[in-house]
Amino acid sequence: MDVQTVFQKITEVTNMNPLEVTVWLIIVALFVWLYKEFKVQYQKKKDLKTAKTDIFMEKISKSLSVAYQYKLDITKGQEFFVAVINSFPLLDSSDIKEIKEIINDSSIHEKEKIEKISEKLYQQLLYLSEQNRELNTVKSGLDVLDYGFTKLKDIVFPIGQAFFTLFAALLSFIIISIGENILLSFIRYTAMLLLLILTVGFLDIFLKKKLKKNSLISIIFIFISLILLIVQYNLLVVIIFLLIFVVSLICFLKFGLKW
Repeated sequence: MDVQTVFQKITEVTNMNPLEVTVWLIIVALFVWLYKEFKVQYQKKKDLKTAKTDIFMEKISKSLSVAYQYKLDITKGQEFFVAVINSFPLLDSSDIKEIKEIINDSSIHEKEKIEKISEKLYQQLLYLSEQNRELNTVKSGLDVLDYGFTKLKDIVFPIGQAFFTLFAALLSFIIISIGENILLSFIRYTAMLLLLILTVGFLDIFLKKKLKKNSLISIIFIFISLILLIVQYNLLVVIIFLLIFVVSLICFLKFGLKW
């Protein structure tokens, strides 16, 4: 069965004309290609994160090992601090600041500094070990569900990325093609892209626990203004909502984030 015959069969089954079938086939092909690309990128990031976690755990273990040796040999103090500082590139900024304050605090004896930092590193090591656990180490049904959801996310996340990318491209084409005013079409197109980008950005910031409680109001105004920018056709109204968006975004960046 040749390609032309398959194409004719598809038009018959779907009850669509050849042009509609061609468009849908192109869309499906683009979706599959985008999914494969996002899947590869997602897996690379996941592997990189795993490798980074392994290196971090190794550095923490080394620091804790030196801390234990310090109990037997107090000359190991300097070696411990060097090992901890070497771990800084892998630590969160808040942890770096806290450890730096402990190291620079002249009112705390060296032994107490090492004990405080060691306890913090130990908690970090436990957290990383918990993240790296495998299915054969689960202890309850909830752990199995959590593992299952994690694996499901590995499949669903690239699909979602591919879908929203393709949806954004098609919606952009529709908005531009139906718009008579080039400026308004450009604003709507930009607002739509910002809506997608900021949604992902806010979710990432939320997962990293860097949002302040008062940031919710700014986020609501940002989303409302962007949505209204997409659907509005009156230039004056668009300018008003554009100003609301800019002010809300500035307020969010200045008062809504934990730097």
